Amino acid sequence: MTKSYNNNKLTVVSVEVGLAFAAGFATMGVAESPRQGIMAIALILGVFTSSTLWWVILSGVVSLLHKRIDPKELRVVNKVSGTIISAFGLMVLLSILVARP
Repeated sequence: MTKSYNNNKLTVVSVEVGLAFAAGFATMGVAESPRQGIMAIALILGVFTSSTLWWVILSGVVSLLHKRIDPKELRVVNKVSGTIISAFGLMVLLSILVARP
């Protein structure tokens, strides 16, 4: 559980998350009214809560299943996961190339 909590702290303080928050705040116009500030706080709490929940669920599932999966099955899971991630990356690259005039 400690490791997942540490990963969650890294998620919250990462540069990408900071830029995403800045973009969200700019889109919501945080500086325009107090109501927008409340929405920004709700956004921060939502991201933090969902990130924490994700790591708690992921850590729980892994702790329940880690002794049931042998190295051969883990390699299959890793290859399937890698293929799916690579396919999504390829789709993003192709969408960028096709979208350009």
